Amino acid sequence: MTSTSPVFVLVPGAWHGGWAWQPVARRLREAGCAAVTITLPGLADGDKRGGLRLSDASDHVVARPAAATSARSSSSDTAGAAT
Repeated sequence: MTSTSPVFVLVPGAWHGGWAWQPVARRLREAGCAAVTITLPGLADGDKRGGLRLSDASDHVVARPAAATSARSSSSDTAGAAT
């Protein structure tokens, strides 16, 4: 993977978590791309589901790939653990 490889950000819908995209993420990584799977706030085990707003989800989606891109540039490992 090169520093110009695309980073695919996989965001599930319909009450699914990042786990739903793991097969796709694995294939993207095998093809040399970075793939980040995201579980939106309130959908992970133990998350508080009340009081969340759309801005919480959008902030989480924006922050997660940025962290993965930083990790990728400082490591030879491909970023993409589900969160």
